[in-house]
Amino acid sequence: MNSSTVSRHPDDIAAAAARFAEDGYVVLPGFVSREVCDAVAADVTASLNPVLAPAEFEAD
Repeated sequence: MNSSTVSRHPDDIAAAAARFAEDGYVVLPGFVSREVCDAVAADVTASLNPVLAPAEFEAD
C-alpha cells in the first residue's frame, strides 16, 4: 500500500484488516483531511479536560 494514499484495492483492504487484527490499530495516511484530524483532536482534548465520564485509567 502506498504510504501517501489509501488504496481501496481488496488486497490492500485485507492487509490493513490483518494489521488491525494483529496490532489493534491501522494507519491510513490521507484517509481524512487535516481539518478533520484537528477537529477530532480538539474534541478529544476538550473531553479530557475535565474528564467526561465514562473514563477508565490503568496504573501499574
